[in-house]
Amino acid sequence: MKAVNAVIGGEGNGGIIYPALHYGRDAMVGIALFLSHLAQFGKSCSALRLRYPSYCLIKNKAELPPEVDIEAVFERLKQKYKNYPQNTIDGLRLDFDRDWVHLRRSNTEPIVRIYAESSTQVTATAMIRQIQKDIKEYAAMQ
Repeated sequence: MKAVNAVIGGEGNGGIIYPALHYGRDAMVGIALFLSHLAQFGKSCSALRLRYPSYCLIKNKAELPPEVDIEAVFERLKQKYKNYPQNTIDGLRLDFDRDWVHLRRSNTEPIVRIYAESSTQVTATAMIRQIQKDIKEYAAMQ
């Protein structure tokens, strides 16, 4: 955030980072920013919510035997989805038009955490199932 002079940052678990105050996660800052925005908007929460698009975020996982080389599985996934934009800064993120899937290796368990976001729950669920199927197939090849 410092390197790019970010105005605000956050995490999927709701942690908000507001550099104008400090660089730590701070739930109260998130609440204060939301309430300030709501006060400036001058209408109800539901009216404010209608101004933004709807997305469905689904979180799941793929369990793997401890001996599986997760990086090798990720390499196979990168090859399978090579025609789609990918980001490997924190795991593997695959972008599909307006939808995306993000895979992160767990540091404490032999699992891959899978996050999918789409405008519909059906599509997000289908993306999770496909990635779980891919992971299972590639893990079995080792």
